Amino acid sequence: MDTQEWAKEGRDVSVYCNTQSAELFLNGNSLGEKKRNATTFPAGGLVWKVPFKQGDNILNVVGRTPNAEDAKHQISVNYLIGEHGKVDKIALSVKKLANGNQLIEAQAIDEKGNRVLDYNKRSYFFNMTSHGKLIENQGTPTGSSIIEMASGYAAIEFVSGAKPTTIEYRNQNVKGVYIDVK
Repeated sequence: MDTQEWAKEGRDVSVYCNTQSAELFLNGNSLGEKKRNATTFPAGGLVWKVPFKQGDNILNVVGRTPNAEDAKHQISVNYLIGEHGKVDKIALSVKKLANGNQLIEAQAIDEKGNRVLDYNKRSYFFNMTSHGKLIENQGTPTGSSIIEMASGYAAIEFVSGAKPTTIEYRNQNVKGVYIDVK
C-alpha cells in the first residue's frame, strides 16, 4: 500500500485512559465514542482509524465516566503524506508556556516546509546577551542547551529578562540562526 492510500485509510490512534469511554475528535469532527474494555488490546479497545490531512491536525479526546467531570486532552500533530526532502533551513519560533517562561523551538525544514524527521544533529542554543536565562544543564528535552535533535526538533526553555534578547541556534552544519525574544 502506498502512502497516499495509507493516509486515506487512516492511521491507528490509541487512547490510553482510565475512564469508561472516550470520544476522539479530529480537527473538531467526532470520530465516534467507544467504551473501554480492559480485556481488549491495545488501549482497552480505544483505537480509531484517523484520516489525518497533510499538515497540522488537532486531536482532542474526551474521556467520560458516570457522575464525574469529563477528562480532556488535546494534541497537535503535523502529518506528512509521502516523504520529506533534505534540510533546507532551521526554523526558530517562540511560544509562551503556562509557567510564564518561553519555549524556543528549532525545527529542521525541507524546501516544501515539511519537518525533516530523520534529522538528528547535535544542537546548541546560546543567549547572545545577559538578558534572561536559558534553562540548561537539567538533562531534560527542554532543559539542555546542548541536545540532539529528535525527529528534526529541539527546544529549550527560556526565562525572559527585563530587556529583549537574541537566541542563537547552531549545529555542525548550520552556523547561526537567530531569533529575537521579547
